[in-house]
Amino acid sequence: MIKMDIDIAYDALQKQAFTLKLLEIGKVLMSWSILKRPDQVAQRVFFLHEELTKLPSFPRKALEADFNLYKGGVMGKELRGLDQLHKYMWVQLVTRMFEGMAGNLTFTTDLHLFLNVINGAFLLHCEDSSMLRLCMSSYVNAAHHFKNFFSTNGYVLLLEFIII
Repeated sequence: MIKMDIDIAYDALQKQAFTLKLLEIGKVLMSWSILKRPDQVAQRVFFLHEELTKLPSFPRKALEADFNLYKGGVMGKELRGLDQLHKYMWVQLVTRMFEGMAGNLTFTTDLHLFLNVINGAFLLHCEDSSMLRLCMSSYVNAAHHFKNFFSTNGYVLLLEFIII
């Protein structure tokens, strides 16, 4: 333990959070770029689906945000922008996964986990118009790709967050 001034400790915590957020964005970007390749998309999507559902922290890790670090300090606005970018990339990754598994949906029980990523990004950054547009287009695409699932189970997974 080191005794530090509160402002210096807060700035150090912001720098550490900034580094970790950059690392997370790099992981998501790598996964997204792998899914962007047109060959063997279904195999890659199903592999990524299996790996993500095995993680006990999957939807939570994609949506975690420390709002206390966004106000004040040296890097408050930068951390907030980086968090928005992180959520934006997660929504793009999930949307790409939905596109890749559109005709091959074999798991309907895990669909809510992936929709929770979009719902969480929608709720956390609802003031950002680009995030709103991306989430709404992801909802429309998900409803189109999984119309069989939503026609039998209803649109509750989508509508409850749009109505709020």
